[in-house]
Amino acid sequence: MSRHEVLVSVDAPHLQNGVAHSGLHQHRNVATCHHLNDHLANRNAQHILRERFCGNAFVITLEVLVTHQVHNEFQAHFAAHRGFTKNTSYVQQQVVCAAQKALAASGEKVKVMSECAADAPADKAGKEAKKDDGHGAKKDAHGKDSKGGKPDEKHAVHWDYEGEMGPENWGKEFPTCGKGKSQSPLNIKGPFEKVRYNVVPDYKAGPLKIVNNGHTIQVNVTPGSKIRIDGKAFDLLQFHFHRPSEEHINGKPSAMVIHFVHKNESGELAVLGVLLQEGNENPGIKTLWSYAPPKEGPEVAPDNVAFNPTNLLPREMEFFHYDGSLTTPPCTEKVKFYILKSQVNISKEQVTQFPFKMNARPVQPLNDRKILTN
Repeated sequence: MSRHEVLVSVDAPHLQNGVAHSGLHQHRNVATCHHLNDHLANRNAQHILRERFCGNAFVITLEVLVTHQVHNEFQAHFAAHRGFTKNTSYVQQQVVCAAQKALAASGEKVKVMSECAADAPADKAGKEAKKDDGHGAKKDAHGKDSKGGKPDEKHAVHWDYEGEMGPENWGKEFPTCGKGKSQSPLNIKGPFEKVRYNVVPDYKAGPLKIVNNGHTIQVNVTPGSKIRIDGKAFDLLQFHFHRPSEEHINGKPSAMVIHFVHKNESGELAVLGVLLQEGNENPGIKTLWSYAPPKEGPEVAPDNVAFNPTNLLPREMEFFHYDGSLTTPPCTEKVKFYILKSQVNISKEQVTQFPFKMNARPVQPLNDRKILTN
């Protein structure tokens, strides 16, 4: 990832006061600030953003990933300092907006916050940076953000399932997607190793919250639904759909797949995959499709509509298991996958009603992994 430095003017007295009260060090020499930024950023490459107050300007060192996540980190950073003025949010917004616009103007594919978008420059393709990217919100198509707008971890760089930013090129912006050795999905085929534990879902009915986040249809789940894997509890965060199925069984995909994304108290992710085969109409999916937005937009929460994810599960819970990754950028690994052997019906018409003709990552190399089964 490239690193950029952006000078953000804060001439207004109330902004200067706010910055001074925030506890940031002040320096008179901008060049000195640049030097400090580089030194600090190199000491800890994990930090997305570094800032110092230099005379009448912020010097910000940041990666291309300038998103709502950075805005949240600003909030957390400034909230940690007492005595800050009531102009806190304005300072944060001005700094982040300027940084985002500067990167966009330089040709980087940067997601600009809606608060900054009024006069934001377009990207190289002449288009505005897209709203949410995919899969994502309350925990991304596998564990990251949610409402087509809940910023837990939105991806700043646009990605897609075809074209210039299709799966074969994800690794250019998201290194793990290209270099990871435990990537998902897989073609599931023998030989298998036996395990003796079970997967037991305990899902509850709750208010329907559904979103088209630009990469899939996702249902965000209210707290209370869980799954137990070998006795260990994981909370259900959300579930979403892929067409065709990302997982293959003996080289063949199914019509679609549902990925139920769970997280336990230790932060471990577990995905339960339910393959969908063409057959009779699925009543549960009929309900979901009737409220699913056809185009990308905010979460929809219809009044007095409840949904129980159990309605989408097969009766039998025998599974294939392997250790994998998110199937969308940033392709983070150490995600446990449990793909059910029993498939659930979906009608051909319901498949075609899904607003994405193709949103499945190709199968990835098995490498040295084992596929287990109960």
